[in-house]
Amino acid sequence: MYPFKLLALILISYPMAFFGQQEAEIIYKELIYGTNHEDHISKIGEVDYYSFEGASGDVIMIRMRDETLVDSYIKLYDPDDKMIASAWSDGGLAKIRNLKLHKAGTYRIHAYDRNHNDIGKYGISLHQLNSNGYAKPIPEIISFEDHIEEIVGVRMYEMQADKGDVLFTQMRAKTVHLECEFFIYDSEGNEIYKAENKGRLATVGPVEVEKSDHYTIVVTDRGGNDLDKFGLTHMLLNKHESAQNLVCGENKNDRLDKLVQRNAFRIRTRPGQIALIEARSNNIVLETTMMIYNQEGQVVRKKSSTNKLISETLPVSDTEQSYLVAVFDRNGNDFGDFGIQAQFLDDSYCPSILNCSNQEELVYFDGLAQNKLFSIEGQKGEPIQVELKETEPLLEPHLRMFDLNGNMIAEAYDGVKAKLNDYNFPYDGKFLILASDRSGNDLGAFTLSAPASLESQVEISECQTVYPGYEPLSSVILEAKAQGNGLSFMWNTGVTTSTIEVSLEQSTNYSVTVTSSSGCKSVAETYVEALNVSCGNGNGEPKVEVCHVKNNGTHQTLCISINGVEEHLENGVGHIGCHMGPCDHQSPCEEYDKKIADGELKTKTRATSHQLPIFPNPTSSVVNISLKELTSEEITVQIFDANGRSIMMDVVENEGQTLSYNLVNLNLSRGTYFIAMFSEDFFETRPLILLE
Repeated sequence: MYPFKLLALILISYPMAFFGQQEAEIIYKELIYGTNHEDHISKIGEVDYYSFEGASGDVIMIRMRDETLVDSYIKLYDPDDKMIASAWSDGGLAKIRNLKLHKAGTYRIHAYDRNHNDIGKYGISLHQLNSNGYAKPIPEIISFEDHIEEIVGVRMYEMQADKGDVLFTQMRAKTVHLECEFFIYDSEGNEIYKAENKGRLATVGPVEVEKSDHYTIVVTDRGGNDLDKFGLTHMLLNKHESAQNLVCGENKNDRLDKLVQRNAFRIRTRPGQIALIEARSNNIVLETTMMIYNQEGQVVRKKSSTNKLISETLPVSDTEQSYLVAVFDRNGNDFGDFGIQAQFLDDSYCPSILNCSNQEELVYFDGLAQNKLFSIEGQKGEPIQVELKETEPLLEPHLRMFDLNGNMIAEAYDGVKAKLNDYNFPYDGKFLILASDRSGNDLGAFTLSAPASLESQVEISECQTVYPGYEPLSSVILEAKAQGNGLSFMWNTGVTTSTIEVSLEQSTNYSVTVTSSSGCKSVAETYVEALNVSCGNGNGEPKVEVCHVKNNGTHQTLCISINGVEEHLENGVGHIGCHMGPCDHQSPCEEYDKKIADGELKTKTRATSHQLPIFPNPTSSVVNISLKELTSEEITVQIFDANGRSIMMDVVENEGQTLSYNLVNLNLSRGTYFIAMFSEDFFETRPLILLE
């Protein structure tokens, strides 16, 4: 029996001797908050000791996990050597989490294999969960990638959120090994949110934040033993200021190249404005998803598609709105390029005017989901006559026609040519034409054909001079000529014939608008100089000035009787070179005609008029003209009476303002007048009814 008792004594006394020896030789390794530390248990029964400085109110997390066979065991002692927490795991993760320290001082950690029979490598981490000063600050919208590179490694990020903010945070690992897990803590160390796992995604939100505070996102591998790259996206869905702005008509090309990346864009709408947003990736594996949030952070639109165009219109509001558009891969693991574009389907400044000058225009698409928006005016029952044709193979021409309420009223697409010729305008007014590649992924050139233009440019009489004071030459006939079907004419004086007789007291421009049966208009203009040649003292027979050319070639200005004018004129029986007016007069017609010959002045070809708002009409005193819809930098306003005489002319800089003219100050009588408005690329004449 003795040998057994001796053996028992040895077995019982050995651990006591072992621990006594260890206690005498304890060396504490110092840890600080934010430590992700790796170490070894290199012999049976070994205990590793750590210490750290804690403050009252600190909320901490300690994690220990083996990399080999160690059954992790951790014990935590406060400054009074009282054990306040412990955790262990059979071949897994031991963790102490959400522990609040109640006094300041030195805390000690004992880390060892639970059964004292395994050796191997392990990791231990120590982190403060409330405001800790070492978490990486992140903005309100961000997507990035990071790594967990140590056993039980932890990554921490700090962000600011205000009460009522709508928070969305998501995580995904590169491979299946890392089990995504993260928590969100407030500044006091309270666990506010824990991520929910769905497949390989871990997500918090969307959720409304209950108080304004600094928050900490704590990212871990759930098992504590896997090392990997991960992606994290964080968004406050009601805060849009830092997102890229989507500008009407601008095509943006962007890329998803990070795990769980969400690219954010912002679009703002005015009251009543209708926004169309389209997005497309040319990647056959990327599940392109577009989610649109309003300024309260609520989802208003969501659509997902692989290798197809995504198209969504935003809700119409009677107030100004801001929207956040997030584009991402649905599962957060595929990468690729994408394009996004916004258009406003209303009468804003986005569309180009589709008119005769666009005939056979080359439209080039060089970005995914790109489109071009045009405005066009039509009359009820007339054919639309718009065509989009490919110039390169594989392109799919696509035309859509909208009214100003965003309703699509006509559509055409084809492998070679898209035509709206089978459709008629449903009413008089303005419409929108959207030209694109149907799939949104083919790049290249298209030919856009607008309504048929006149068969030729308008020819108008050259610059001429009239001579008030000399009746035979006090007026002139202006004529406009053009080729086309069903032509109608409208002069800026209101005359609707192809010719007009001009008798005036002051020099002015004259324009004529020629309209074909298809609704396309061409505008031409000329200049008429008024040169008053009356002379004498006003007593007796009227006299006029002529320039007399003597036989020796010298010139002399004469004031002669009207009856003697014919004998002096160059085209009469008089001397060669004699002409009406003083000899030193330089006619502006010479310069005007030179500009036409040099191409500086051209006949302007454009579509139907803008129909600028003129109100009230009829009026008894004041008439207003809104320039809001006109893009020209300078505009001329001119009022004529029923005989074509100019009553008032005003040249203004266009700043989108409303012009106001008091007709009472012009001493006009009751009747019909004409108000002409024109610029470099615009001309319009409207009747104006003046009441008593």
